[in-house]
Amino acid sequence: MSTWYTHVRIEKGTEYAEYDDFFDIYAPSGEKVTPKTVADVVVHHILQQQPHLRGGRVNVIKIRQK
Repeated sequence: MSTWYTHVRIEKGTEYAEYDDFFDIYAPSGEKVTPKTVADVVVHHILQQQPHLRGGRVNVIKIRQK
């Protein structure tokens, strides 16, 4: 498991959703977690909670490992 600080914001029209907190991610054995991997997982997580934002634009991606 690794912990990452993530700030991801998705906008579609006048609506938006963002995640701005620490995110724990597990990687399969032997695989390395990259910032792109974390961004993809967080975007997926946001869209699971806010499906009306599908097709929206990701305006903010700030990711760093804790």
